[in-house]
Formats: sequence, structure tokens, C-alpha cells
Amino acid sequence: MGVVLLCFIGIATIGYFDGKFVMGSDGVGMRLSLKGKSRALSHDELDSKRNTALIVVKPHAATDLVLRLLQKRLRSEKISILRRGVLNSEVAPIILTQSSRLIFAGLAEDPDDLRATEEGKAAFLAAFGKVWSDALDDDVFKNADVAMTDMDLTPQTLYAKWTKLELGKSLVKITSETYVGKIDDVYVINGHAPALLDSYVEEGSEFRYLEVAWKSTVLSYADFTSSVIGGGHEPAKAEASSVRRHIYQNWQQLGLHSEPSMLYNSVVASISPLHAWVETSLWLQQNPTTHSFFLALEERDVAGQAMSLFPHSDLLFTYKGKQGTLSEHVVGLDRAKCLDVAAAILKDVPME
Repeated sequence: MGVVLLCFIGIATIGYFDGKFVMGSDGVGMRLSLKGKSRALSHDELDSKRNTALIVVKPHAATDLVLRLLQKRLRSEKISILRRGVLNSEVAPIILTQSSRLIFAGLAEDPDDLRATEEGKAAFLAAFGKVWSDALDDDVFKNADVAMTDMDLTPQTLYAKWTKLELGKSLVKITSETYVGKIDDVYVINGHAPALLDSYVEEGSEFRYLEVAWKSTVLSYADFTSSVIGGGHEPAKAEASSVRRHIYQNWQQLGLHSEPSMLYNSVVASISPLHAWVETSLWLQQNPTTHSFFLALEERDVAGQAMSLFPHSDLLFTYKGKQGTLSEHVVGLDRAKCLDVAAAILKDVPME
């Protein structure tokens, strides 16, 4: 198979060549390594196995005991494991910069391209006394990567300063995955992004991944995220029934070297079927146009629009009176509702 997709996103390109994704910067390609058994989930099977998700166990928690705990919890909820395998953590910076809007905004995005919701603009004015458009014109923003260089900080020292900021006063949320914090008179975008990226990368270590599916009539996506995996960023505050909370409470017995934290939060997972489509395409080197979610979008005549926003976009859409990105509008929705909402938003995206 030749090239079926080529996206230019900030610092890198993604191409799908001969059945594998190749990513690179400045024309230098990088082929990702993937190990593990798998079976594809056909489009027809989604009639019975409605929701899908990608679960990733971070390197610091990728012990055999954690994997057994996770798989046992999935079986108890009648969640099927479609495929599982191993990824070398060295590929994480490239994949995460592409798949995570939060990390992309903090490390790769030009601050001139920042978008804010009307609510975010109001919060920025209330916190800093500056009109959003004026701040953009004055070129006051720096992404976290530039801020580290200019301020002579490491990911961890920047994170230490970032965590001391107070939401609504020295820190504001301008979109679902973009924050601006004022550190030493510098307006920093997503100052936690470099340290978050570091939590995925340990030299010589590996991720464990599982692609899963389940019936939405048995378990909603919202419940999968909160009660099975563990919602929020703090393991100590995750639901008592969740895998993330159990790992936090029993980290020594499970073979971890340190207590899980907001950064080292052990297990992460997709938060909607749309996110699962993007994440499995990138993490597992799967052609996005063969994924069942894409095929369902194709049936609704919005597949082209979806690919124009792939893998993520900060374009803001108003849906049922709420402004946000496409990703934000579908968080926690089961597959049928997720497709309905995505199609309703995507139909108005102009095709170039």
C-alpha cells in the first residue's frame, strides 16, 4: 500500500507507508516498533461491542502484577481485550506530541496560534487584567519549551513552579486542554507539559498497551473512565473501585519503585470512542481510514472533515450552546452518541 495519509502538525509529519506509520521531523522518518498479538475489530462487530478504548500502562507501573490486576478488573466488567502488546518508551515523545493536544500546545505550538473560548478569555481578563486579543498582539505568551530555555529551568523545576499557581488567579484554563500560567512575569502555556512527557519516558523501558471493547448497555464510557480506570489526575482521589486507585494504595506490593502521583499516575486510557480512534491509529500504527469509528463517520458523510482535523485540533465549535473543541464535546460519550455529536459538528467543517 502506498501513502494514504500525510499530516503536517507543528514540528513533525505523519505518513502511513506500507502498513506502518512513519513519523519524523525535518524530513527524517522514524519507524515505530510494536510487539504483541492482535486481531482487528471489524466494523460489523461494533454492533455488539459498542465502545472501544486504548489503555496504556506507563513504564513506571508496567509490572506483571499490575498487568494481572488490570486484566482481572477488565474481565470483571465484561470488557474484551482485542489486542495487547509492548511499545518502547523512546517513541513516546513523537507520538504524544502528535496525539495529545495538551503536550502539543506546551511543547510545539506557536503561541500566536493560541485560541481561547469566550469563557477562557473572560477568565484571562479577570485573572491578569489583560484583554485576550491585546495579549496576543503584545506577544506575551511562551510555550513551556521556550520558557524552560529562557528561564533556565528543567521540566521538573518548571513543574514545581507550575503546581504553585492558583487557578483563577495566576492560572487560567483557556480551552479544555490549554492553560496559561504567570510564572515570574512570564505567561507560560501548559507549563506541566514537559514534566508530563517525562513521565512517559524512561530510557530502555517499555509501555504495555491493551485495546479493549465492551457493550455500552453493560458499562457506559463515563463509568469506564471513572470507576474502572480512575478519573482525574490524582491517583489518591480516583474512585475507590478503580485500577488507578488500587495501584496507588498497593504500589509496593505491585512492584512499583515509588508511590504514584499526578505525573506518574500508572494507567491512562481513552476518554471517548473518538479519542480511541485517534490513539489506536497513532500508538498502534493502524491506518485511521480502516478503523470502525472512521467507517461509521464515512457512513455519515463526514469522514473527510474528520481527517482534516486528525489527529487533534484546537478549532472551537459551539454545540448546544457550549463552546469547545470537537474532542471536548465528545468526552465520556458512548459510541452511538459520540458519532451523532461528532457528525453534527463535523458537517459544518469546510472542506478545502
